[in-house]
Formats: sequence, C-alpha cells, structure tokens
Amino acid sequence: MDDVVVVRYGEIFLKSEYVRRKFKDLLARNILYKLGANGLEAELTHSRHRIFLITSKPRACARLTCEVFGVSSTSPAKRTESEIGNLEEYTARYAGENVGSAKTFACRVKRLDYPIDSQTLESRIGARIQKLTKLKVDLTDPDLKVEVDIRSDTAYVFHERLKGLGGLPYGSQKSLAATVNSPLDVLACWLMMGRGCKINPCGVSQYLDHLSKYADASYKTYQSLDEALTQPDVYGRVSSDLVEKITHPRRSPPTYYPLCLLTPDQINQLRILAKI
Repeated sequence: MDDVVVVRYGEIFLKSEYVRRKFKDLLARNILYKLGANGLEAELTHSRHRIFLITSKPRACARLTCEVFGVSSTSPAKRTESEIGNLEEYTARYAGENVGSAKTFACRVKRLDYPIDSQTLESRIGARIQKLTKLKVDLTDPDLKVEVDIRSDTAYVFHERLKGLGGLPYGSQKSLAATVNSPLDVLACWLMMGRGCKINPCGVSQYLDHLSKYADASYKTYQSLDEALTQPDVYGRVSSDLVEKITHPRRSPPTYYPLCLLTPDQINQLRILAKI
C-alpha cells in the first residue's frame, strides 16, 4: 500500500473549467517547488477536485504543502484498491493501527465513480472497524474519524486533516511591488500573495527571505521600489498603512491596503498564521 498525501483546494473549485485547470496546474507546480526547496520528493497525480502526492515522507510533505497558497487542507493517507472486501479489511486494520487512546470512532466515505452508495459503505466499513477495535460509534464528536476517499478503482484512507492557507495559487494574478521594512510590510505582502499576486519586493533581507518561503522559483528582490515598479507585468504596489494613515490614497500606480480595516487582534492572529 502506497504512502500518499491527499491535497484539497477550495477557491479554485469555484472557477470556470478553463481557469480551474490553469490554476490547478499552477498549484501543482508550486507544491512541487515547495517540496523540492525543502529537500523532499513526491510524484504528483491529479484527479477530479484532488491532487495526490506519492511520497516516502507523507507527514512532512503534508505539513509543507499546507504552506502553499491555494491548498485548503491535506491528509497523510494510504492508497489501496477499492474492491469492497479489500476496502473493509484494509480500513479496519488501518483504524486498529491508529486507534491510540480513542474510545469512540466514526467512518466517513466520499466516492466518485463507484457503484455502492456512501451510506452503505460507511455502514459496512464501520461495522468491520467496530468488530476489530471494539470502539463505540460516535457520529457527532468521535475520538477517531476514519475517512475514505474513493476514486473509481482506488481508495485513500486517512484520519487527519491538516489545515492549509487557502486562497489562490501564487502567480495566478498580476504582480505588485512593495517596500518591505517591517513585520507589517511582510504581512501586507503575504496577504496579497494569498490572493494570487506575485510580489516584487525591496527592503530588509530577513523580511524578504521570509516572503520567499511562500513564493515560487521566479521570486526576485530589487534594490528600490522604483526598480520593482518598472518590471514587466507589475500592476501596482502594496502598502501596510492602516486606515488612519490613509489620508490621500495613491491612485498611480494603484495601491492596495490589505491591512487598512483590520483590528489589532486580527493583525496579531494573521501574524501568527504567517509565522511573522
């Protein structure tokens, strides 16, 4: 049985078929770049509304992939055949290996191109898990939630979901220039990167290095804001100004103020999320 990572995305799903395919390919490239930059390898495959990473280090890959904009969640998983007898037996053994201190469990199944409905699958697999582990069923707040994602003749079994950053893939929107001399400047750029914008920054090296962790191979820094603004495809600039400092909003070039209406508590929460 292969070790894999199940990768889910959110906003991309809402786009048209053409845009969704384009953004999904970009997201896949960003994921592989992120893993490679951190010394990890994975074979990437696509399925409808999912990306799968086949890797010998699923937990490390799952954690790093959560730091790629566009990813809503990941799960370290096991891949097996979806034949019902095998699925019941394998999922029950998987639950037994991961029961830990759990006293209750639930089984959740999603399927695509499979002849048995999800409710029947949950009942059959859940019965086998209960017989093997002796755990009680709790569909509301289980200690262990075993999930099965069936894709035709293949099934992915997992019990964890790691929360991703969400948003849009980096590089899916136009580029913005920015001066990055403070943690708030980093946060403002980070938020625009989460909306798909490439960032052309100048400023303090330690802050520029932090932004590079969320960018792609094209990420480049500049000596001045003027130099960054003259690069091809740069649409505007990013500012970390809060609303009380914006007396005359800049119109040329267009300036974005992603922090302007946030409260101090919201900014602090985002700084934690962005590891600033």
